[in-house]
Amino acid sequence: MSGSTISDAQAVVLSWNFCARAVFAWSSSPEVVNSKTATTVYCATAAELEGLGGMYFNNCCRCLPSAEARNELTATALWELSERLIREQLGRRSP
Repeated sequence: MSGSTISDAQAVVLSWNFCARAVFAWSSSPEVVNSKTATTVYCATAAELEGLGGMYFNNCCRCLPSAEARNELTATALWELSERLIREQLGRRSP
């Protein structure tokens, strides 16, 4: 978990990276900039974030995560819960 960065997420968004750039180029309206997806799109497409990771963004601005978000015990518990839930879901699928 400690090796995870925003770069890990970038692999997932490559398929829609072009579309996200097109949205920002197409519209500078407040509806697009203030939408719930704006921060995700910004982090996935901003040239100034290329190669960086491990940062928290809110409303397209870099922020300090809450104390709870920085708590290693909470992070470990969440990671373990996520793994367990994924294993359970995968186990429910028929071969």
